[in-house]
Amino acid sequence: LYNKNLHFNFEYNNRSDIKSIVSLGMTIVHLCQSVKYGGILVYFTSFAYMNQCYSVWGENNIISKISAVKTIYFDDKKNKNIIKDFKNNKNKNSILLSVFRGTSSEGIDFKDDFARMVICVGVPYANIVEEKVQLKKKYLDEINDKIIGGRLNGRKWYLNDAISNVNQSLGRVLRHIYDYGILVCIDERYEQKNIKNLFSKWIREKCEVVDRIN
Repeated sequence: LYNKNLHFNFEYNNRSDIKSIVSLGMTIVHLCQSVKYGGILVYFTSFAYMNQCYSVWGENNIISKISAVKTIYFDDKKNKNIIKDFKNNKNKNSILLSVFRGTSSEGIDFKDDFARMVICVGVPYANIVEEKVQLKKKYLDEINDKIIGGRLNGRKWYLNDAISNVNQSLGRVLRHIYDYGILVCIDERYEQKNIKNLFSKWIREKCEVVDRIN
C-alpha cells in the first residue's frame, strides 16, 4: 500500500520483514487520518507480533504519527482495565491495538463513535504447533474418513476457526441498525475464494478488494 512492490502477507515466515511492518504502520497512519473522528480497533494475530510491530513503529516515527491523530491504547495483557480506559476517553477519538481471540474481540460493545473502523492484520490461524490443535485436526480427519459425505475435516476446521475469529472481530463495529463503520482486512490471503466465502453474509455482500489505499 505504501510500497508498490510489496504485497502484504503475514504468514508466520514473513512476519519479521521490517519493510512490511513499516508499510503496515504507514497504512494504519493513513487510515487513522481518514477517520476524522471516532475509534479504531486493530487486531493482530498474536501479542508477540503486535509487540514486534509496535517496537518497529516506535523506531521509525510511526507511533508518533498515529498518536498525533488518535490516542493510542495498547493491550499488553497487564492492564486489565484497557477496555474501560478506552471507553472512558470522552472524545472517543482513539485507537486500540489488541489481538484476535482477546477480550476486546468478542462480546464487547463498541457501538457508534467507539469504533468507526476495524482493522484486521493477518489471518488468525490457531497455533499449529500446539498439541491440542494438532489433536483436533487429526481427530476430525479420522471422523471425516469414517462418515460418508463427511464435510468438516481437519483442514476445513482450521480455516473455519480462523475466519470465525475474523468475523467476531469485524462484528464489533456494527452494534445496532443505525450504526456504521469501515472494515479493513490487511493480507493478500483474504482475496482467496475459500476465505472470502467464509465471511458473514452481511460482510461478503459488501466486500471490495483494493491494492492501494489513496
